[in-house]
Parts: sequence; C-alpha cells; structure tokens
Amino acid sequence: MVFKVIFMDQELVINIEPAQEVDANILARICKDAFHTDAELGVSSTLPEPRLPGGPPGYDSPDFQKFIMNIMNYYKILIKDKIVGGLFFSSANQDHYVLERIFISPDYHRKGIATRAMELALNKHPDGKFWTLGTPNWNLRTQNFYERLGYIQIGWEEADPPIMRGIWYQKTVRPYSLPNIKDLEEGMEFITIEGTVASIGTPRKINQEGRSVTVADAIIEDNTGKIYIIIKEFQKQYMSPGTKVRVEYALVKSYLEKLMLDWKYGRIIILIEI
Repeated sequence: MVFKVIFMDQELVINIEPAQEVDANILARICKDAFHTDAELGVSSTLPEPRLPGGPPGYDSPDFQKFIMNIMNYYKILIKDKIVGGLFFSSANQDHYVLERIFISPDYHRKGIATRAMELALNKHPDGKFWTLGTPNWNLRTQNFYERLGYIQIGWEEADPPIMRGIWYQKTVRPYSLPNIKDLEEGMEFITIEGTVASIGTPRKINQEGRSVTVADAIIEDNTGKIYIIIKEFQKQYMSPGTKVRVEYALVKSYLEKLMLDWKYGRIIILIEI
C-alpha cells in the first residue's frame, strides 16, 4: 500500500521501508534538520526564553540510528527512491505500540507526508490495539499534528527540568485491556498498568549509579490490589494520594518481601480525565 501527495505540482508516491545501516548517515542528517526546525517554529509563546536548537538523545548521531534499527521497528520514509524522513516505534507486546520518533526533511514539510507515513505504519502493524506517543510540552506544532490524526491526550510525563515535560497521546484502534495488579507476578517484564496513588512515603536518599538521588516509596492501587513503586523527587510534587497514573514498560520485582514495579526502562504518565 502506498499513498500519493501533490508537491510542486507533481504527484509523488510515498512509501515506507525498513531502514538499513547504510541509511544511517542521511537519516541522522534529516533528523537533525527536522528537530532544529521544530525548535525554531514549533515553540509555545509561553516559554520564558527562546528554545535552543536541539533534539532528543541521539537525534543527530548515525550510530544511534543504527542502534535503534536493531532494537525497534525503524522505517525510512521514501518518495520514489529518495529518503525524506524516518520513523521508529517500539512494542513490548502485540497490543501496544509506542511511536518513539517521526521526522521529515524541512524541504518536504506541510505536504501531508508525515500523515501518510503514520497511516502506512499502522497498516503494516494491524495487530496493534492502541498506539501512544509523547511530544515536548513546548512543541505546539507536533501537538496539533497528532491531534489532527485522532490522537487524544491522556496525560503527561514529568521531567527534570520541567521544560522537558512530555505530553502523552493515545490512539485506540480497537478495545484493549491492561493487567490487574492482583495478577502481577515477580519476573514479569514490560508490564503496563493503570492505578491510583494510594500513599507516598517520606523522601530518602539512595545511591544511584554513583550519585545521591532523593526518592520516595509510593503505593499504586486499583480495585484488585496494591503494589509498591519508587518515584523521584521531582515527581513527588506532581503526585499525591488520588492521582491517577499509568506505569509503562515496568519490571515486576520483589521489594521488602512485597512486589514492586521497577520502571527504570519505562515511564510514569500522570493521567488526566478524558
């Protein structure tokens, strides 16, 4: 399946194909140009200072592109045989896909190419019941783009510094269900659950990768049970008993003879009422 768009009075055929290591240099260059353009044009006027050019980790690195090709679904976006962008996404199971990144060369912006590429990605993976993605709080252009595609904001992911807060969106393709807390067992991997913060303990310091970090123990509950989780200091000010959260891609471990969610490789999304 391919799509067509009109660009400079010409009909262009859009397609996506798996990216290969030989594509890494051009994909890194396009990614760098695209994110620098976002920093210039997509910035919210409420920011206290101008947004400096930059991007997410590895956005301008060919080696990073190669690394992602080996661990995620990475597609190059093509017009005929020319690479004009890329997108990649992860999936811990066949129900849930997470769009990690999409970028188009600024020379081809506002031509409907990203929209068509997103549709092609969904068509190639029809097993996905719901798709989620995050985008920076300051980038109004990408937020508007995802909302036009039918993605609905479900919450946000706090960051340190706060300017890096991520707005999280979801597109539900068909009904799905998440695990109940009572069904979690030690050793489970890449678990996503939703629940409510039941309590947050007193902050304490731990040694994490050679540096002192302030954390707090918290308990997340649903109508089937409770489980422990450790949150970071900057998150504590945004969470309190009653806060609804989603914990994604967590590992189930034993903690003080009770089960806990280790979200080191995942995230905590603070949910909003939809």
